Amino acid sequence: MRRLSGFLLCLILALTGCAGPADQTVSAPQTETPSPVSYDCDLLFFGDSITAWTDFASGFPAAKVVNLGVAGDTITDLLARVPELAAHTPRKVFLLGGINALRDDSYDECLEEYDALLSEVQAACPESEVYIQSVLPISRALAVEIGCSIDTIRRFNDAIRAMAERRGMRWLDLWPVFEREGGLNPVYSDDGIHLNENGGSAWIAYLRPLAESN
Repeated sequence: MRRLSGFLLCLILALTGCAGPADQTVSAPQTETPSPVSYDCDLLFFGDSITAWTDFASGFPAAKVVNLGVAGDTITDLLARVPELAAHTPRKVFLLGGINALRDDSYDECLEEYDALLSEVQAACPESEVYIQSVLPISRALAVEIGCSIDTIRRFNDAIRAMAERRGMRWLDLWPVFEREGGLNPVYSDDGIHLNENGGSAWIAYLRPLAESN
């Protein structure tokens, strides 16, 4: 009788498609594929008047460009405006600033503020490729007038380059483009510090391979 009951139970299970515990399978957990980052602009330029007065939108017509340059900005001012960066999701960020602080603030203070600036920029744009550009040379005559030597700018660039590389940021040395005989090439500036149209064109030409790369 027990054998018959066992036979009937097996027959019922087979007909109904039910399986015992040994036949149950467990699917492997599915891992979600991260969604690609949705950038709301291609190129974001952040800096002082040198950035503000350069027409990057015309220089990169195929890209969506945001220019957050503000004339007169010091490193402290840039640091205060970092939330403006967080309002965007740029594919690439190009930062240039420091000369306004170097002409007024102490060298050590400038270094401390710039280090904080890079930390905040990196936190505000975690998905962006960030390029830190060297402070441009100024004319030798202007360097004497404002009390900011060419050697001071060079030392500052060496220091901020180390800061950038320590954070995995890209470093761009603009001096080979703009320097002539130890100062800013007069072909690229009318006042010894700001770029004229020729200077802006040279800057855009230098950035183009980086800006247009994936």
